[in-house]
Amino acid sequence: MSIQGSLDTMKLQDLLRWIAEHSETGTLELERNKVCKRIVFHEGHIIGCSSDDPPSRIGQFLLARGKITREVLAQALEIQKKTQATLGAILQDMGVIEAEEFAYELGSKAEENLLSLFDWKKAVFRFKRDEPGDPWMLDVHMPVEELVERGRQRSEQLDAIRGLFVSSGVVLEHAEVRVPADVTSSGLVRGILGTIDGERTIGEVLFHTHASEFLVLRFLASAVHSGFVKIVEVRELDGEHPTLLDVADSCATKTAGVEQADDPPSSKATVPAPESTFEEQLELAQHFLAQDEVEAALDVLDDCYEERPGDEFLGHLIQKAESAFIKGCREGELKGNFVPSRIPGKSLDLSESPFSAAERFLLGMMDEGHTIQTLFWLAPMREIDVYRAFTHMRNAGAIEMHDGCEFGLEGTKAPTVEWA
Repeated sequence: MSIQGSLDTMKLQDLLRWIAEHSETGTLELERNKVCKRIVFHEGHIIGCSSDDPPSRIGQFLLARGKITREVLAQALEIQKKTQATLGAILQDMGVIEAEEFAYELGSKAEENLLSLFDWKKAVFRFKRDEPGDPWMLDVHMPVEELVERGRQRSEQLDAIRGLFVSSGVVLEHAEVRVPADVTSSGLVRGILGTIDGERTIGEVLFHTHASEFLVLRFLASAVHSGFVKIVEVRELDGEHPTLLDVADSCATKTAGVEQADDPPSSKATVPAPESTFEEQLELAQHFLAQDEVEAALDVLDDCYEERPGDEFLGHLIQKAESAFIKGCREGELKGNFVPSRIPGKSLDLSESPFSAAERFLLGMMDEGHTIQTLFWLAPMREIDVYRAFTHMRNAGAIEMHDGCEFGLEGTKAPTVEWA
């Protein structure tokens, strides 16, 4: 039996208190932008959490905090693919992190997973009483009231940050004020500062840091107030990968855009075509799937998801379409051992290109000569989003693929990694 709804109708703090007061046992799952985060309860007490948000992977978490490098992470995941050992055990065997330090980082990650739930103002939730155990669950014990209070403080900070940064299209550059040594002692801070170049938007910076959006935004706001960095411009958003700064409902934004558009020149009033219903859109997506037009189906399903993100049948169709798209890419021109690169001689101004922040991030990673499979491991993105980005860039004539067999990697499914 499950209980479901949205945070528009029941606030997260009220939901958490209800679970605690009724001594419920089960899993609370919240979903936003096709990413799920979970809190596990036993008799009203929090006992664990997990997330399938790519920046929440333990490898990405350690990368963001400067504990490992991209090269080390790629090597460790290559070993994991062959041995199925845990990433933590592999990194310890490699001598790059001690057991106690790894345990501490896991605890920090679990805490951030919990608190990050308060970053989501719009999400659907499901509380499942008979949910099977989550293999990626991290043990964590935090009283509900403590979580609610810390979440409240975090939400207030995020509101203040949104008052400073109007969108993820803000571009930052280093200012003349020198950053104190005690500030740069943090690996996360060094990583954030290293991504600021006067060209990247905040949206791009978030991809390059591999870290929790809130933690990055909080430091950036502090850095601006302290005079370490400054805002130089605000660019138009691509709308493909909204961040915590882009809180406007996408459906409402699209509607507003239509209302504000100039009327077409005509002597007669035009009658707008009736909009398709949700059910009609689902039928269209199923038709595209039946015709093996998977990319078209995904586009339709994206629109459906904006309207009803919690719909169970829609979730099934999205999973089916994404699996088919990934399978087609793996068996076609986007095999895991292929190396993507920019087309030689093709000039590309990333600051003015039609590509999204995620695509510009991947373009930058191509300069390092990674295979597609390695990029899956290193990019803080869902596998399907990486494939769709590559497909779009290839269709736009911006990149080409080379056989990367000399790298010794097989074009197979990326290995299972820790999603806790």
